[in-house]
Amino acid sequence: MNQPSSRTNVVAIGGATAAAPATAAESTITSGPGVAAVLAALGRTEDVVLAPDGEHVALAGFLANDVVVARLTNADGGIRVESVLVIHALGLVNPHGLDFLDAHTLVVANRNAELLTIRLPDDLDAPRPPSFAGAGDAVGRVTLAGRVLLDATSAVPVRTPGSVAVRRLDDGVAEVYVCNNYVHEVTRHVVVRAGDGWEALRGEVLLRAGLAIPDGITVSPCGRWLALSNHDTHEVFTYRLDASLGPDTPPAGRLTGLNYPHGLRFTADSRRLVVADAGLPYLAVFSATGARWDGPRQPDRVVRVMDDAVYRRGRENPQEGGPKGVALLPDGTALVTSEHQTLAAFTLGPDQPDREPGPRAPAGAAVADLLRSVQADAHTARAAADTAAAERDRARADLHE
Repeated sequence: MNQPSSRTNVVAIGGATAAAPATAAESTITSGPGVAAVLAALGRTEDVVLAPDGEHVALAGFLANDVVVARLTNADGGIRVESVLVIHALGLVNPHGLDFLDAHTLVVANRNAELLTIRLPDDLDAPRPPSFAGAGDAVGRVTLAGRVLLDATSAVPVRTPGSVAVRRLDDGVAEVYVCNNYVHEVTRHVVVRAGDGWEALRGEVLLRAGLAIPDGITVSPCGRWLALSNHDTHEVFTYRLDASLGPDTPPAGRLTGLNYPHGLRFTADSRRLVVADAGLPYLAVFSATGARWDGPRQPDRVVRVMDDAVYRRGRENPQEGGPKGVALLPDGTALVTSEHQTLAAFTLGPDQPDREPGPRAPAGAAVADLLRSVQADAHTARAAADTAAAERDRARADLHE
């Protein structure tokens, strides 16, 4: 593990000075030699996400064109990576972002292709043939089928998808938010379970105004707020998730004091936001005002999560070198990933016990109304398709008379 540096450089962006960085307490990550070799060989990683079971994380191997699922346990005050499963799926092309649709389905944003779903094995920890000789049962490799969920030919196209966030509304119903990096927009899609897979039923361009390479996205656990990293303006934008959102909607809040924000996650109470800065060796921690994320704000804390040697190895240009993805464990541990530090853990502290969770967005009836609306749209679309087919048949018949 890399030991954090004690340097406390001040982050200055656009003339605004952020909080002086502190050194985060690093949690030890241990593993067997086979697991360590797999993680070290993964290369450039862009995202890490915690599975719904709270015991596994998935890592996006950007250049390896693989996804790695790792099982974590607590060990002597630190974290042990008990096993890893390397998942190769046909269709993975530069996987950049990922999230879980359910306990066994990943949705993956292929930066240079489309949005895929991958159905994971029911038993993620079962012994499988190792990826190389002598790795043992702690390492496995499997090739799975990737299914295209959305692409450039969809009714609402997905183009250069870089990051994805899932808002699970009900069992078998979810909203998927996609950062379309180089067309500078965010799309939202309603997806439903269909057999052993998922199907997209409705989509829309949700956000566009002011976006310049939206590079990371997350939805608050309370369901009321969306946050995204806006790469070229060095900001994180926050939005109220309500009916007022549209392509021309400006952000409700602007979070500054960052270099190149990338991965980001809300804490479980929706009142803190942790942002990985890809251009600097830091995580930035922001706090809500009450339960709200509107208005301007600077980070409360900036913590160093990478030493100088690791940072400089990845410093190919001013936009690189720092952490890319971040996942938060319930005990306040932040897991970070980057090309030369595949998995590291730092203690940020748990949510404050005197803070009530942010008020949750309406569910139940709202989800039922959404489903009825989506089903009505699908029925209308099928009827229109049937009418068009009948008209084509009549036209062909007239040609042959």
